[in-house]
Amino acid sequence: MGLHRLDFLSNAPKNFIFQNNSNKTNFGGFLTLAYIIIVLIIFTFYLIYYLSEEYFTVQYIHYEKYLNYSEIDKKKNDIKLNPFFEFVFYMGTPTDLFLNHFIFVNLTNGQLIAKIEKLNIRASDVKILIFYKCNETDIECQIPEKYENIYFATLYHGFVLDHQNDDSALHKGTDFMEYHLEIHSSEPLLYTYNLRTVKYNTDAGFKKFWYKLKGVDPETLKDIGLIGYDTDTKSYRTLYKNESELIQYINGTRYKAISDIHFNIDFNRWDEYSRERKSIFNVLSSVCSLSLTVFNILSFF
Repeated sequence: MGLHRLDFLSNAPKNFIFQNNSNKTNFGGFLTLAYIIIVLIIFTFYLIYYLSEEYFTVQYIHYEKYLNYSEIDKKKNDIKLNPFFEFVFYMGTPTDLFLNHFIFVNLTNGQLIAKIEKLNIRASDVKILIFYKCNETDIECQIPEKYENIYFATLYHGFVLDHQNDDSALHKGTDFMEYHLEIHSSEPLLYTYNLRTVKYNTDAGFKKFWYKLKGVDPETLKDIGLIGYDTDTKSYRTLYKNESELIQYINGTRYKAISDIHFNIDFNRWDEYSRERKSIFNVLSSVCSLSLTVFNILSFF
């Protein structure tokens, strides 16, 4: 059949001193042909996997370290760990006819916030209290049932975590992120949006060695942002002994608190990611490794 011409799997005979040519056989040629086909199949499989899978492989580590008050205050004053966001606060009803009966107050500075006003503030400074304007003739400040279906929206330009983004895996988004709450005036609640620090190790390649020689702090090379992870709710009835404590005078007008919205940064916990761009050399390495294993098996036969 002439397949012995393809045989390069057979070893040279060990019984002769001067003869070092291999014993080429048709069976060896058949196995060589099978080996070539198997290598092509392995290469095709890894090539399809390389082209179809995501560009980066990602590693994730979660850290926990409980800090004292001074350490937390230090992190709050760090512009990278507690950055400024552009916030917009909005409140509505099914008909939007009664919005003048409500006001927003930021408890951080005691300032009134205009509806749909853009504010450039830190997330830790968002402590919005929503008040209902009491009827002057109603001593107990009862809120009408028509205000039961009220929603409150918090919009802000937050960070986006996109592991397969070619430019930056952690960056501020261009579109507003929205949180919508359905507020029940008969059941005032404290809503807390919890945020967590996320650090992303940028792939500096050969620059890492240069940075290490220069003594550059690795923390300065990380991309840092804040990502929301859950929301807590707490009833006002657990915070106040009676309803009268919810009523306050603001600029001489009587108001009743109906909801509280806070943003909280958990500095005791943070996430760290690192990623590595996939390379065609990884494919070639895997193909060569498997091909060598197949070669040894077929050579044995």
